[in-house]
Amino acid sequence: MRTKGLTGILFLCVAIAVAVSSAQAQSRALAPASSAGIQITNPAGGESLVLGTNYPIRWKAAGGVGTLSIALFQNNTFVGFIAKGYPAGKSGYLWPVGRLVKGMPKAGSGYTIGIRSTDGKVEAYSPGAFSLTAASSAAATTHSGVVSGPEATANLPASSSSGSSSASAPINTHTAPPGSIPQSAVTLQGAPLDKGTFVQRTVDLHFTNPEEGVIWEKGRTYTISWDKAGGIGSVKIRLDDLLNRTSLWVSQGPDHVITNTGTYRYTVPATLPESAFALQIMTPDESYTNRSKRFYVGQSDTDLFVKGANIGIHHTWRKFPFKEDYYIKAEIWLKNKGTRDLNTVKVAWQVVKEPLGQNIVQGEELFTNMHPDIWYNKPLSLKYYHFQVEALGSTTDHIWGELQEGERYVLKFKADPGNTLGELELVLDNNTYQTEVLTPETYQPQ
Repeated sequence: MRTKGLTGILFLCVAIAVAVSSAQAQSRALAPASSAGIQITNPAGGESLVLGTNYPIRWKAAGGVGTLSIALFQNNTFVGFIAKGYPAGKSGYLWPVGRLVKGMPKAGSGYTIGIRSTDGKVEAYSPGAFSLTAASSAAATTHSGVVSGPEATANLPASSSSGSSSASAPINTHTAPPGSIPQSAVTLQGAPLDKGTFVQRTVDLHFTNPEEGVIWEKGRTYTISWDKAGGIGSVKIRLDDLLNRTSLWVSQGPDHVITNTGTYRYTVPATLPESAFALQIMTPDESYTNRSKRFYVGQSDTDLFVKGANIGIHHTWRKFPFKEDYYIKAEIWLKNKGTRDLNTVKVAWQVVKEPLGQNIVQGEELFTNMHPDIWYNKPLSLKYYHFQVEALGSTTDHIWGELQEGERYVLKFKADPGNTLGELELVLDNNTYQTEVLTPETYQPQ
């Protein structure tokens, strides 16, 4: 019996040496290790790991990488976390094969390992798939290369010769937050096209509603929608107050988990503060998440937008008796980006001499029966110069006054002065418009 045991151990050692040699050969064929990233050196692909045994996951990490997460994938689909917040400097993790933070994988093929730094700036994936097999009646064994793990600690042996520092996994060193850039922009260097990645999973949960900058009205019900592609069965949705730094769960279900249908109806609580918000959608274990565009919550969803158009100098004259006039002509354009009709909206206008801030002339225009999301306009004609030849001489009238060097006339619009419609203060910047209309160079009639 003792002879058989020694023979088995020798056989196992020879098999591991062959596997390590193969992994090193594959490592040398890949790009040199980056100075700012993570490279997985074990598993390399092709292994068959027995559930319940211990297996050393190994990597190389740059000095700037603090802690990391280790995850298990199967056929490009996230299965679960193996570890979170683990020190990258340990260079390895002794994995009781099959143990996850939540759940337990099944025996099968197509498994890969993914590692991502806690700050999300760098990540790596094992270069090939391995399989998990069910434990036999034989006693559990430990693969060589024992490293720090939840139940054991030992020194990590070198995984390659001192003359080789090649990476055995592709590296992604993008610094943008997950979900903030298109999937095509974050393809991992040298990764197979079918490789499941952390970034790809966040892109799968991409919000299509609410749109950026819209206002949700308290007490009203809205449809949240997102791209549900990617085989994610369930999700959770959270509402984040970006200004007050508080959050609340939107999805209502056991542990806030709902079926990933791509849409969810949500009634905005009347108790929410008027603020800027974003939605977060995530997998039930919160391993992947994506944020919506910034939007707002207010007492009313009225959102006025004012601007000027076709602004310029207009000249009229007649021959006998000769006279000429100069005008500033403009158009006031106004739109309500809210969802309700507005009976009357006032737009105040004024001409100001800058930099003195002197009010020269002012007035207002009324817009009535405004429907949502439609532009309305009104013309504006303001005379600033008059010249006329008379029997006893001529008359020149600089109605606004002549401009000196460094001075200018500025035309300003303000929609709903006094905010009588109760528009959210955070979006009132769209209620004003101004533009320079005259300078000393452009003022003088030709």
